[in-house]
Amino acid sequence: SLQEVMRPTTDAIVKLKNYCESEGIVLGVVIIPPRSGKTIFDERLNVFFQDAKMNVLDLDAREYDKQDFFPGDGHWNEKGHEKASELLVPFVRGLLDKRQE
Repeated sequence: SLQEVMRPTTDAIVKLKNYCESEGIVLGVVIIPPRSGKTIFDERLNVFFQDAKMNVLDLDAREYDKQDFFPGDGHWNEKGHEKASELLVPFVRGLLDKRQE
């Protein structure tokens, strides 16, 4: 089942979350969308993050098009990175604020 396939990933994330909490580290997870689109695994992982009340930034919230990628490649070019940074910078600043709480 999909849950069994996801278990090693979710178990590792729970261990990381617990470690960070025990050390006073504010954990932030950034989800970088695949160029080909989200899979059911990605969608279920997002639900897992929400249920675990984790700090998550899903960069799929931005609309990326072929002009945001290097030709024939799945990596962002300068324009794609600029779009991502518009969301990433406030997310990281928010994590820093949580660290101070």
